[in-house]
Amino acid sequence: VAVGICKMGHTAGWITRLGEDEMGAYVLNATRGEGVDCQNVTIDEEHRTGLMLKEMGNGETKVYYYRSDGSWHEI
Repeated sequence: VAVGICKMGHTAGWITRLGEDEMGAYVLNATRGEGVDCQNVTIDEEHRTGLMLKEMGNGETKVYYYRSDGSWHEI
């Protein structure tokens, strides 16, 4: 949503917590690169960035969560 708002010429900020890991760095850099204000993103040195994958096919949807000990758990 924040990226879409920025693409329409408006400003948007994001408040979240990401792990200090490769996935967190990727998400932060990609979001910042789209013009979203990320000054309120907290980097958590003790927990990993969570991830959800969604697989769709053959009329069936599967969702996989990788969030054990994720940075979101104390928000």
